[in-house]
Amino acid sequence: MRADRARLIPRVTTAALLGAVVLLGPSCGADDSAPPAEPALGGTELAIELPDPPVFPYERVIFVTIDTLRADHLASYGYPRPTSPFLDQLAEDSLVFTRCMSASSHTAPSHASMFTGLVPGMHGLLTNGERLGEKIPTLAGALRAAGFETAAFTSVSFLEGVATGFGKVRAQTSAARTISSAALTWVKTKRQGDRFLVWMHFYDPHRWKKPEKAPPPYLGAMSERDDDAAFYSKIARLHGLPDPPPGEPFPELAWSSGDRGGERIHPRSRAEVLGFIDSYDAEIAYADAEIRRFAEGLEALDLPGSTLWIVTADHGEGLGSHGYAGHGWQIYNEQLHVPLLFHATDGSIPPGRVDGLVSTVDILPTFVDLLGGRLRGDLYRFGGISLASLLGSEAAREDESFPPPDRQVFSQRRPMRKSGADGVFALQTPDAKYILRMSGDDEFYRLSTDPREAVNAVADGAGEAAALHAAIEEWLRAFGALGRTAAGGDETWLEELRKLGYAR
Repeated sequence: MRADRARLIPRVTTAALLGAVVLLGPSCGADDSAPPAEPALGGTELAIELPDPPVFPYERVIFVTIDTLRADHLASYGYPRPTSPFLDQLAEDSLVFTRCMSASSHTAPSHASMFTGLVPGMHGLLTNGERLGEKIPTLAGALRAAGFETAAFTSVSFLEGVATGFGKVRAQTSAARTISSAALTWVKTKRQGDRFLVWMHFYDPHRWKKPEKAPPPYLGAMSERDDDAAFYSKIARLHGLPDPPPGEPFPELAWSSGDRGGERIHPRSRAEVLGFIDSYDAEIAYADAEIRRFAEGLEALDLPGSTLWIVTADHGEGLGSHGYAGHGWQIYNEQLHVPLLFHATDGSIPPGRVDGLVSTVDILPTFVDLLGGRLRGDLYRFGGISLASLLGSEAAREDESFPPPDRQVFSQRRPMRKSGADGVFALQTPDAKYILRMSGDDEFYRLSTDPREAVNAVADGAGEAAALHAAIEEWLRAFGALGRTAAGGDETWLEELRKLGYAR
């Protein structure tokens, strides 16, 4: 499909994707032998149905999200220096998903997708500062129904809006030490036999643009190296940056922080680029050290039973890739590819690596599966899949049919305008990716041969590109059929969807 023709295809607006969702469950004592109900298309009722009593194999859940963390800046994902010694050690005894994509390159929508199993266009939280509907079933709500105490410790205040279902919420601007200390203090109040979920969110890598504020011990460690030129060459290959041969001038770079330019960062030398990389890596190391401190404090309590750890990120970061500094405005994979690992302290999750394509929306279905429950509702057909079968069975990991080799993972960026008329959506399979822009200028990449998304093949992608383009439009039609405008939103956008043929 030629790029100029792609512009002619009607675009759905994200403003029309917000909707009210009714919580029907948890439904205790459900008849598991009965086939799941099939609500009519357009129904927005959702439920997490749990058995009575719910069964969960772990006494504690530690859910860690590290803001702005590119998976490829962890040694366990191939990074050439040890930014995260504790997480790398944990990964050795964990099930590591090497190719996990976030549902959004923006903080709040991404977290909401983890906790609901739905992409932003379905759960309706599209940008920071919005609140997740209280009736939408969440991971925390499911664990509370199973008898868990739940607490959230986030290092930015706006994440209070996605902490639906948590009994205790501490959401305020904080560094890693404050988060780990507050979480550990709360854990120490638990009695023997208490079951609990702790969510810790670490914002620190987000602050890399101010190297002068990076924690000195970690920044100093990252700045020490024998050969700047050799390390820069590794970074240049990883980030798609220029690496002129000796004697040639270094080009002045302009890393954009916004979709239409906005604030720009202008590294003028290898040293300046490495200064930013050192700052970013130092913040990762700082968060890693505080996660270790929490883990050691938890272990010292000698609580009975086992603990399930989940470590992931909301999104990655540009750091110069595709000429972009930050995140949120684009959805290339350096902003979508995040770490995901599951670790059980009792050894019930054999260590290993899964290379199949998965998504952060798979986390909630995995928990529901572990609880012996099930998801009910039309919207979940466009949500995640359970990865529970891979956690305890090494044999299941040898099955090349799961995760499905034709898996399609959907992501979207934040809308810049309230109308959503400038939305950007991506759909990727293990081998290819299509980026659909409401403004036109669509992109298609053959990931199997172009994993860094360097060559836009939309003009000559022919059937491959057309198939993914059509698949994205099916997602958007589902948004139009199943979505609703936000409370107080503009109903005219739903009418526009109808005119474009996406809504009924």
